[in-house]
Amino acid sequence: MVDAPLPPAMLKGASLRDHIAIMRLDHATKHVFILPGIVLAALLRGSAVHPRFWPFVAGGLAAVLIASANYVINEWLDRDSDAHHPTKSTRTAVRLRMRAGAVWGNGRCWPAWV
Repeated sequence: MVDAPLPPAMLKGASLRDHIAIMRLDHATKHVFILPGIVLAALLRGSAVHPRFWPFVAGGLAAVLIASANYVINEWLDRDSDAHHPTKSTRTAVRLRMRAGAVWGNGRCWPAWV
């Protein structure tokens, strides 16, 4: 049985580390699966491909930051229903009091940098 969530006033405030944690940067390794698509596109393009290093870095960074923004926004919006879930109730947005402006800023600023 899942305990009832604490009211927001009783929750501990979130730190900068907590805000970064909900970005789930540890999931960035999943973006390695973009590489087969890049290779296929290069093969289909033929001899007109001139691979350069920095576009790959920028594209990879863009993919990670956009995915992180999605994780942030999803965790924030689902926090009320996650509070009643056996495993999701331990997530940061459920356990800690996070300021809406900081969360939305975190979720919006990362893709804006891209």
